[in-house]
Amino acid sequence: MRVGARLGRAFWGFRGKLALSIAATFIVLGACLVAVQVAILSQSIASTIDVSIGGPVDVEAPVVLPDPASLKDTVECVTTVETSDCQVEVSDETSSYGRLVASDVMDSYITWTLVLLVVFAVVSAALSWRLTRSPARKISDVAQLAEQISERDLSQRIALTGPRDEITRLADQVDTMLARLEGAFVSQEQFVANASHELRTPITSVRAALEAPLTQGRVPPDLQPYVHRALRSVRRMDDLIAALLLIARSRHLDADQRSRVDLAMCVRDELEAIQVLAQARGLRVECSGIEESVFVEVSAGAIPIAVGNILRNAVQHNRDDGWISVDLRVLGDRVVLAVGNSGPVYSTDEVTGLTEAFNRGGQTRLAGTPGTGLGLTIVESIAAAHDAVLVVQPGCVDGLVVHLTLQACSS
Repeated sequence: MRVGARLGRAFWGFRGKLALSIAATFIVLGACLVAVQVAILSQSIASTIDVSIGGPVDVEAPVVLPDPASLKDTVECVTTVETSDCQVEVSDETSSYGRLVASDVMDSYITWTLVLLVVFAVVSAALSWRLTRSPARKISDVAQLAEQISERDLSQRIALTGPRDEITRLADQVDTMLARLEGAFVSQEQFVANASHELRTPITSVRAALEAPLTQGRVPPDLQPYVHRALRSVRRMDDLIAALLLIARSRHLDADQRSRVDLAMCVRDELEAIQVLAQARGLRVECSGIEESVFVEVSAGAIPIAVGNILRNAVQHNRDDGWISVDLRVLGDRVVLAVGNSGPVYSTDEVTGLTEAFNRGGQTRLAGTPGTGLGLTIVESIAAAHDAVLVVQPGCVDGLVVHLTLQACSS
């Protein structure tokens, strides 16, 4: 079944279409050539028969005259030792016989010409298919690499070998472009990581300088509101820097850093971590499918952060006395974690942009909902590093439903 599917894709793909185009061109040109030859030959035969039947006949050899019974009339015939010049009129029966012979010759010629045309068309199609194998293979290599390339892995190269042609030069240009993009992405990520590290030190110092006199009671009462406000801003900057650093690190989660993790236990731990926040807002939490172990092959340090961000978003972007639903299911070789919550009503356009950095949606931003706007961005970054799928959808009535789909462990 798979072999048939591959042959079908190859036949209707670039190689098949190119081979068919070459063969079709040959067939059309061959048919035109045959048509012209048939027309010329038909005209020549018709002209020859007319001349043979109604015109003078010069024979430079001893001539055997036709049977007089077959002739209507024999005009004057002058015969010498070397030549014979006769003017004859042929009967209708003889004329019809000559045309019948000419028709048979034409039919035979056309039949064999068409047979040869079909044979050469098959041969040309086979040769075209063989000749297009090399360029089609090169283009297929380029297409396969393009499917594998992402902003997380730009290290792959096409590196085509063989004769230097337009496709090889195109592959070299793509490799050069990938090298430039890889350098730009690495430089950008390194800058973000370095900037985050450098900013954490002064922010930690500012935070300590504000908290120390405040806890020691050395700040006058009239200045305390301003100090608390400054501390909130410092904490928010610290959270932003930590989130940016986490995003930069999540882009380099290699496969050898993964291990067998119980996703159900991870969800239970993160639910316990947000329990105080949920109770403070009077949220009702409904869970299903987290009682039994569900194992996935993920980074043990990254996946709890993704699950925790999803659950904290469900608490923060909710309404008081609302609800949160958590559902964990195994569907074939995939594990799906679905987290829904009540809250603001989102349009489809708003939901598509919630995974963008610093985008918290118009209503939650106007309502002053706390957060950095990087929660779902971090989740998407971790999901992409694990070849997982993150889908955010509006709820049936209000709020959001977040689906995180991961690959289940094979054993």
